Order: sequence, then structure tokens, then C-alpha cells
Amino acid sequence: MAVPNPECKSFTTWRGVSAHRSRQKVVEASRPSFISRHNIYVPAELREVLQPKVEEVPQAPAAVAAPKVGASTFSPDDVQAAIAAAQSAERGVWRDATTAIRKALSKTNGPPIQAVVDSGVLPRLVEFVRTMGQDPDLQLEAAWALCNVASGTSAQCEAVVAAGAVPAALPLLQSPRADLREQAAWLLGNIAGDGLALRDRCLEAGLMPPLLRALREETQDKAIQQLAWLTSNVLRWKPRPDKAVRDALPVLLAAAVRKDVNDEVLTDVMWALAYASDHDPDAFPDTAGCAAALQRAAELLDRPKAPKSLVSAIVRFVSQLTTGGEPATAAVIDGGFLAAGFKRILAHSEVEPHVSDVLFALSNTVATKQLDYQAKAVADAGLIPLVVDGIRQQVKPRPRREAVHTLANLTMFPKYAPIAWECGAIEALVDFLTQPQLMSHDGGSVSKGDSSAAKAAMEGLIGFAEVGKELAGGDADAAANPVLSLFASARLYERLQEARDAGELPRSALRDLEKLLQNFPPPAP
Repeated sequence: MAVPNPECKSFTTWRGVSAHRSRQKVVEASRPSFISRHNIYVPAELREVLQPKVEEVPQAPAAVAAPKVGASTFSPDDVQAAIAAAQSAERGVWRDATTAIRKALSKTNGPPIQAVVDSGVLPRLVEFVRTMGQDPDLQLEAAWALCNVASGTSAQCEAVVAAGAVPAALPLLQSPRADLREQAAWLLGNIAGDGLALRDRCLEAGLMPPLLRALREETQDKAIQQLAWLTSNVLRWKPRPDKAVRDALPVLLAAAVRKDVNDEVLTDVMWALAYASDHDPDAFPDTAGCAAALQRAAELLDRPKAPKSLVSAIVRFVSQLTTGGEPATAAVIDGGFLAAGFKRILAHSEVEPHVSDVLFALSNTVATKQLDYQAKAVADAGLIPLVVDGIRQQVKPRPRREAVHTLANLTMFPKYAPIAWECGAIEALVDFLTQPQLMSHDGGSVSKGDSSAAKAAMEGLIGFAEVGKELAGGDADAAANPVLSLFASARLYERLQEARDAGELPRSALRDLEKLLQNFPPPAP
């Protein structure tokens, strides 16, 4: 974690955590929740119509599988008969019975997951998964069935783990068959994504080495996608094991620059990188491949009509990087995000989380007074006017708050603060403080997030006045300070005092209002 900067206008002393780091908790709360993936059944006669057939990798001769009794021996509508056959000693019916179980579990409406769990057949399905090389088709059907059971409730997913599915599935990540590698990753992704406890069970079973090897070497789109999704689920839950994050980081950065993967794969890779950057943003600049991955992410972000899910992952990844130290934020600047993707999002996007994450990144980029070049990069990219617009034009509270924090931090830079006030920053901050509809409320009071933003807004107004005084050569004369004339034009003193007297000014801003009135008093009538 970066060392907090006490000179940051929005710095608050609370157990040594800077305000922008505290606000990160709000960011984390807005992350998309985990949704398990249910592998539905597509009839054989439709598969070639819906998707091209994947050419299989040649395999060494394997043991001859037991003969099938017949494709119509068991029906998914009579799952109990299929379960009984799968648990029997009659090897010839196992594959057919397992296929029927899998088809029953693949139904989109009311799959009999609990009935399958209660039947006690899960350990037998795990046995089938373990039959390496003897009957790959049986392995696939069994892994598919277990995957769909694991897509149910946490208790049903736990039942799959208790049956031994994790160690049974791990070797399949190295299978010569792409469909088995895909299905194993899908099964393990449902398990690791269920929550912290089952994620840790996967790690304890030795998941990371075979997973990262598979992600590095995989060439089939569907398998890559499931492997990337599995990796993101492993890194999703806190606390994240430091070794797992560091081991995964170079593999993920390499995956981000691959040209042979689709947008869905890149989305899962970017979410995994977002979780890794949330864990340790300062690990990125020193990791091989970081610069290339950020350049690729910037290109994707600036791509017209990029999928919303991909944009969400990238902006979260990059915004988390800016919570690190100078090298991490510098890597974002050097990656080319500011003048391209960030500017496009602030100017044109109507997706609130995208705008919020970009503004959050900018507030962190200008949070350290000593790093003038970072504020210069924001100004040179033409982003300051768009930040000002963020207060007035955004409907939701979070982007307004992030815009306020960014403007408050900009007052630490006398070279660039005038750009903000020339674009209407002072009027925008006064509007934020004096128009109750611009703030969110919780139980009748201003929300905690907007209370913090109100304090930052007052600090920003004081900061602008101090910059104006500095530009006037330290002259305390109100006529020499260009900012005080802007205060008068915005009716700042009257509006703030009216809001205070009406009880509409957040309490967090009252002390700073008194400081403003004392240090920069209103002109005499």
C-alpha cells in the first residue's frame, strides 16, 4: 500500500489511511458479484450448427472403453434410474447413465441438483473423473455433471468438494483433450468462485501450478476462457495469498497481450488483473510484461464499441493501480490511458461505474504534491474540464464525489489549478455544497461518502483561494486575488452561509467554512 500523503487535500487521519484509500472500500463494494456458470446441454444435432467443430489433438492409443448399451437406454427425465445404473457394478452402462445424469442437470428449468446430491452418486462421478485415459468421454460427462452440481447452492458445491472433485479434476487441466481441459477449469471455477473457504480448499489441493501452466500453454478459445475465469475466481476473494497473486501476475500479463484470444477471455484476464492490483499495485511495475499489458489495455479501452464488460474490467484494473506508489501510477500514465480511453469515457460514457472508476483514478493521480508531472499529464490530456463537468452532469452520487476529490487535490498544483477554476470548478463546488439534491442521504443525513466529499469541496475552495493569493504574490488584498473575484461572481459567501443557516450544509464542511471566512473574508458591503 502506498504511504499516505498528508498534504493531499482529501487526506484524513484515521489509522494512517488516506481518504482515497478509504474510498476504495466503496469501489470494492461495487464489484460484480460472483455468478456460477451452468453448463447447459446442447443436443448433438445442433452442435455443428451452433459452433464450429474443434479439431482434437491426436492422442496416444488408450485402453478400450467398455461398450455402450445404447444412446436411448437412460432418459434425463428419469434421473433416479440413471443414478442407480451409475452406482451399479455393470461397467457397460456407466457412460450412458452418466450422460443421462448430466443432461438432467443441464436443464435450464429446475435441474434436479439436490436429488442428485441426496442420492449419494457424487463420489461415483468423481471416480469416473479419475479414470485417466480409460474412457475420456465418461470423464467429460462426469466432470460436466459435477460442474452443474457445483453451480447450485454453496451447500451443493460443498458436497461436490467433499466427494473429492478438486484433486480429481486437477490432472484434467493437462489433458490432451481441449474439452476435458475446459470442463475441468469450469468445474474448478465454480468451486473456487463459491467463496473464500472453497477457494482455499482448491489452493490447498495444489491448484495454482497446473492452472498457471495450463493458462500459459492453452491454445483453444473455450478452454482459455474457462482457465482465465478460474484464475479470476481464485484471486477474487480476500484475503488473497500473496504467493498466489505473485505467481499469477506474470502469466496474466502475458495473457493480456495475446492476439489469439477473444474479448470474453480478455475480460476475465482483466478482472483477474484488477483483483491482483487491488492486492498489491506496487508489484506491477517490476513484473515483466507490465508495460506491454497496460499498452494493450489502453488500446482496448479506446476501441470504439468495446464490450461494456471488458471496459468495466479494464477501468477497475487501472484505477486500482493508481492506489499504489509513484511507479504504479506512472505506469498508468505511460500506458496512454489519459488522453485516450479516460478522455473518451468522461466525454461520452453514460455508464456510471466506468466514469466513477476513471475519476477515482484521476483523484489518485493528482494526490501527491511532489509529483507535479502527474498533474501535468492530467492537464495535458485535457481532462480537467471533463472533471468539472462530472460534478454537474452525473446523475449518480459516486462520480460526483470522485470529481470533487479530484478538483480538491488539483489545488495542490498552482500551475494547473487555474485551468480548473477557468472551467467553472468554483461554481461547481459551490453547487455541490449548497444543492441538497446533489448529495445522497442515509436515514435523513448526508451519506458518509458525500460527507467526506463535502469536506473535500470546502478544502478545495480554500485551496483555490490560497493558489490565487500565491499568484498575487502573497498579497492579502482581495482585489489582487483572482479567485476571490470568482467567489463573488458565484455568490459563494452568500450561498454557503445561507446553506449553513438553513441546516443544509453538511456538518463535515462547517469547520472549513469558518476557516474560509476567517482567512478569506467576504468583501465589505
